Amino acid sequence: MIDAPAEDAWVVVGERFGQISEWASAITESVMDGPPSPFGHQVRRRRAIRRMSQLDLAAAAGTTPRHLSFVETGRSWPGKDLVLRIADALTVPLPERNTLLAWAPAFPAHELGSHAMEPVSRVLEKCCAATNPTRRGSSERH
Repeated sequence: MIDAPAEDAWVVVGERFGQISEWASAITESVMDGPPSPFGHQVRRRRAIRRMSQLDLAAAAGTTPRHLSFVETGRSWPGKDLVLRIADALTVPLPERNTLLAWAPAFPAHELGSHAMEPVSRVLEKCCAATNPTRRGSSERH
């Protein structure tokens, strides 16, 4: 049998929950206190000019309000497609869309024969040479 009254147990649980919620609040505040991304700042500014809520903009851009919030606060980086959809929903002029696209992550494409792809070309050549059946044995057997 437990000698402590049930009320004391609830007090202990309440105190521990209070500590956990304080920790969670501190973590949330530290994440949210960081500077917003430059792209997020631009989106928030343009959204305010258009008097759109996050919900309205998210629906117009084809994303969720949560993802849009993460983009505005810098917790998420948008891809080019989302940047263009947000710019379209905010009716950003075409020349200014290029500046918005500068914040989208880009993966450069290179031709296989370009200088940037030389290490890859060397590896491919070695792999092809190693698997070439005509170069395996120097003497042919009939």
